[in-house]
Amino acid sequence: MFRTFLLLCILSLVGCAVSPEELGISRQQWNKYSQQKQQKILTAHRNLLQAKRKESSTSIGNSWLQVSIKDGLVMMPPFIERYQYAPGTFRIRKGVCQRIALHNYKSLNSVKLDCCYKNDILFLDSSRYEIDKKDGTIRLYFSPLWKQGFVYKNISSNGYARLHNVTIKIKSES
Repeated sequence: MFRTFLLLCILSLVGCAVSPEELGISRQQWNKYSQQKQQKILTAHRNLLQAKRKESSTSIGNSWLQVSIKDGLVMMPPFIERYQYAPGTFRIRKGVCQRIALHNYKSLNSVKLDCCYKNDILFLDSSRYEIDKKDGTIRLYFSPLWKQGFVYKNISSNGYARLHNVTIKIKSES
């Protein structure tokens, strides 16, 4: 009985382990960091997850955005270089956060892009361990032009997916 309990405890701890790629860091770069720096990043990641859980009580609204992302490059695992990707389109409801996948043209590789639409701001590409970038490293504030559809060009970010010179089109569906 005790062995079963101990095994379950160990498995649950192993399941909580975060790989460098889940943080947007290549294994090669991770191995260059000191043990203290690695621990600092992991602690920041846990703090960021806790902060996001506390904020998850945002009220969900009735307005929607249709968002298209194309052109430019994105960083994908193993996070050594940026890649071209297939254009992506998604809908997001006010007060909701979601992850969408951007897929590499030439392989099965993809990256998950965090998106949140809250307080009339579309947040894209959050960091997975920098608390000041937990909502997103791109912030697009509501504009009446969104009702007709508006295009932002040459947008770059420094979050998990590290978008580079992408084009983002937003159309409000409220």
